[in-house]
Amino acid sequence: MPGVETSLPVMLNYVNQGRCSLEDVTRWMSTNVADCYQMIGKGKLEVGYDGDVVLVDMNYCAVVEDKNCWARVGWNPFSGRELTGWPVLTVVEGVPVFERSEGTGQKGRILVEPGEVGKPLLMEPWK
Repeated sequence: MPGVETSLPVMLNYVNQGRCSLEDVTRWMSTNVADCYQMIGKGKLEVGYDGDVVLVDMNYCAVVEDKNCWARVGWNPFSGRELTGWPVLTVVEGVPVFERSEGTGQKGRILVEPGEVGKPLLMEPWK
């Protein structure tokens, strides 16, 4: 779905505007999603959970451009919008898998090969 890769920066932009808190965004985009889909070991930083994390730079400001899109459709519904607050490092099972820095440019870069890190999501049966 176009725009998924910018959903976190959009929400962080709202944090920077004072429209919600960082805790709200964490709950909406991690804890609540894991709870809703009954994902086992996801959604919290606690003993026994996977501990996947995304580090964000709340001051990083950039305009969304289609050329930086990772989605196969090649466009983003937020194109042209300036957002402040972007992910700069994603870690899965303790392994850095994505980074965005001066060296990588706005698009960032993937640090691992597909399937190299991570495992299938486990979910409890629907009730």
